[in-house]
This record gives sequence, structure tokens and C-alpha cells, in this order.
Amino acid sequence: VRMIGARLAFRRWGGRRRTLVRTVTTYNLQGPVGRELNIEATEGSFKLSPASAISLEAVKNLRRDLHGVGLDWGTGVGLLALACAQLDSVDFMYGFDIEEENIQCSIENSRKNGLGDKALFLIADSTDPFDPKEREAFRDKRLDFVVANPPASDMATTDGFEFRRIVLRDALRHLKPGGIVALQALSYYGHDRVSSACSDNMSGYAYEGIAASTDWVSLWNDEESESILKQQVSGYAQEEARGGERYYCHPLSVEDGHDGALMTATETVENVIAKGLVPLGKWQVHLFRRQD
Repeated sequence: VRMIGARLAFRRWGGRRRTLVRTVTTYNLQGPVGRELNIEATEGSFKLSPASAISLEAVKNLRRDLHGVGLDWGTGVGLLALACAQLDSVDFMYGFDIEEENIQCSIENSRKNGLGDKALFLIADSTDPFDPKEREAFRDKRLDFVVANPPASDMATTDGFEFRRIVLRDALRHLKPGGIVALQALSYYGHDRVSSACSDNMSGYAYEGIAASTDWVSLWNDEESESILKQQVSGYAQEEARGGERYYCHPLSVEDGHDGALMTATETVENVIAKGLVPLGKWQVHLFRRQD
């Protein structure tokens, strides 16, 4: 459920407090144990998406693995951190994000949901807080789990999956043996790219499969997501043209949508997007477990 409205915000310029009217989107959600979870996103902050929804579903599915202390990598407006914090088995959550606006929203959302004493939100680059004292305090922190819903990395220089490799690499420094990483990734990346992420230049994980997935759904449903995802799929096609690993995109038929019957990114651009159609995809969360 989404409600869009306006609220007053206050900021100071040159010692003066000025009143701003800012658009706020409110999401009324159900947390992993059936409690309400109300999330607000202001202008300029992260907006919830189908990737957010399937990540929340994964938190519900993985309740038995979520305990102790966790990290929400790239927390956005705090959704996954606060969903985990609602679990009695979770003692404390960290939420890290590189955008200050997102952290401000996360702090406000933790307060409004009565979870301010179970979550700490910090501006950070991956697992390194910007504040020197907070960075030093987190350096040797041991975690029981990490949840992450990262964006695609720069398609001009990577295959789009690089942020997810960074999640796994940096989480490895903090995860206890047996701890998990729940990592969101669009189905277009394909099984091999996802499962090999924990063996490409790193070891210490076992890939345990898909923790949550949608059915085949339209990849976008509004102008904003259309602009972002069209560019992303075009970037996948460019990576294929550079000789990179292929992507597994729009199904030739929904009934027979296994990897062998999925278009490449190049075929999806040429045969679906170029014809004004919306490609189908699956939003998914993958499970990795830290080995002894």
C-alpha cells in the first residue's frame, strides 16, 4: 500500500531555520512476524521496488537463520534492517548506506516503528562507516547474517553484478562460521554467474540456492523504473557484445522458461524492447552460507 503526500521538513541555512514542503511516500507493509512495518521515503531517497518486496519475502522465509547481530548492506530507507529487527531472535541490526538522505530516512523509520534501540544506521562505503570512530568500532564486529538488495554496478565497466561480489567479499571479513548472506539479484544474471560469485577470487561460502523468487513479472510498471531497467538491460547487451558471459533474460515462453529457453540480453533488446514490449523477469534472493 502506498500513499503519497507532503510533510513539513526543517533545515538551517546560515543560522536560519527554513520550512520545506517535501513529498513523502509511505509504504504500509507487513513485517516477517505479521506486525505492521511503516516505511517512509522522502524525495531524493531510495524508493521501494519489486526487488525490495522480494527481499522482504526472503526475510520472512529465512526467519530461522536470522538471529543475533546482522547488517543490511545498502539499507536504503531501512526496510530490511527494520524487518529483521522485528524478529525476537535478532538482537541488533546495522544499516549501512552511502547516501546521507537514505540514512536520515532510516533513522526516522526506526523511531516511528519503535525499533530505535535495535538498529543503528550509518553512512558507509560497503562495510566501512565514514565516521572514523564508527569505522574503528565496526572493524572487528562479528555478524551472524547480512541482507542486501544492491543496485546494479556501473554497466559501462562491469557486468552489473560487481556490487554483489563486493557484498560477499566484504561480508566475509565479519561473518561468523555458519552465518548467511541473503543477496537480491535479478534472474537475468543467470545461475552460473550467481553461484560462482562465491568462488571467483574468493572462498569461504557455500551457495545454497534461491531463498525467494517472484513468478515471471513485467520488468517495469512505471516511467521511472522503465528508464532505469531499459538502460540496465541495454548495458547487459553491451557486456555480451564485449565478449562477456551471456545473460538469461526474457523467456521464449513462460511455460518453458528454463535457462535454455531464455533470450540473451541482446535478443531481449532487439526482439522485445525495440518493439515497445515490456520484458519479463524474476526478482530473486539468493542464499550464501559462510563455511568454517
